[in-house]
Amino acid sequence: MNFDRCTGTAALRIRAWVTAHERSWKRIRTARALTLGLIPTPAGPAALESFRALLLTERVLQESIRLEWGQESLRWNLLTGVGCRLRRRPDRSNFPEHDLRVVDTEPASVLAGALNEGPAPGQEYRVSIASRNQNSSARVRRDSDDTWKVQWIP
Repeated sequence: MNFDRCTGTAALRIRAWVTAHERSWKRIRTARALTLGLIPTPAGPAALESFRALLLTERVLQESIRLEWGQESLRWNLLTGVGCRLRRRPDRSNFPEHDLRVVDTEPASVLAGALNEGPAPGQEYRVSIASRNQNSSARVRRDSDDTWKVQWIP
């Protein structure tokens, strides 16, 4: 029971981070399209400054996701009870690496280049813990409806 709770919590956190990261990139894409349309108009300089502010805000959000991910990784990889109040040190998978791209805060480079936001479509993240008597494994993967799902792995 504790193993499942621990693995499930880790998987749910990963899903929340990946989902928040993708939402951030959606906001950036939308703002980029609006800004590109306004640049040749008299509102161009104001649109560019607004876009710069949005990029800074989204960068802070994405960096906070990276920080939380790193903290969870340390807890999972180093603590005896993987940060889940387990009494013994179970065998465990390594916590998945943070592989999400963080936005550049320079508007010119974001406006000029193609946006490469994050994990590849087939990407998945796995966590597992085990002992002699118990094991628990879960994965977070993109589903066919383009949402991130958590699944138990037998």
